[in-house]
Amino acid sequence: MSTSFPHLRESIDAGATPVEITSRLHESGFTIIEAIKMIRELYGVPLNEVKRTVASHPCYLDVKNPAIPLHEETIKAFNDIAGDAPVCE
Repeated sequence: MSTSFPHLRESIDAGATPVEITSRLHESGFTIIEAIKMIRELYGVPLNEVKRTVASHPCYLDVKNPAIPLHEETIKAFNDIAGDAPVCE
């Protein structure tokens, strides 16, 4: 994936942070999922860290915030099914 974007590698080599690259990916039209994949590939960081970085970036809050109620409802449903042994927090 990153081979199509050598300018990103140059920016990273020059010290660009994942937050800065996330902004550039958003400006280039990347979806939140595509940005997560790209940042993970470019920086080699764990998926959970990349998801936090990208999802908390201001440019993707319009995607993340509307999904919060569905996320909370899904967690509640899983925990209701599990009963005394919640599977999600």
